[in-house]
Amino acid sequence: MPLPSSRPALRARGAERGCWLRRRVGVGIARWARRILYTLLLLLVVAPAGILALLNRGQISVDLAFAEFTLSKPLAFTAVFGLGWLFGLLCAAGALLKGRAGRGKGRPAGERATSE
Repeated sequence: MPLPSSRPALRARGAERGCWLRRRVGVGIARWARRILYTLLLLLVVAPAGILALLNRGQISVDLAFAEFTLSKPLAFTAVFGLGWLFGLLCAAGALLKGRAGRGKGRPAGERATSE
């Protein structure tokens, strides 16, 4: 069965690796499994944080350098959890961008195109 003309890159790779449709289905299953794993991991992290926040009712006073106020413990736990999550995303993005920026450096331009 010939490959569709909308897939010239797959045609160039050769037919010995199998049908392009089977490769695409395998990618779909991997994405589905990865999404399930990420969802379970998120639930394993968020559920204990939520339970901890609900079991510790009461008020806490927060004294910053410029303000002092009182918060409920669940709200404070949720805010700190969210800020930590955002800080983690920021750090991961910085590490990825740093790695991506340094990947192409150190080799002459001719060697980048033909690396073995």
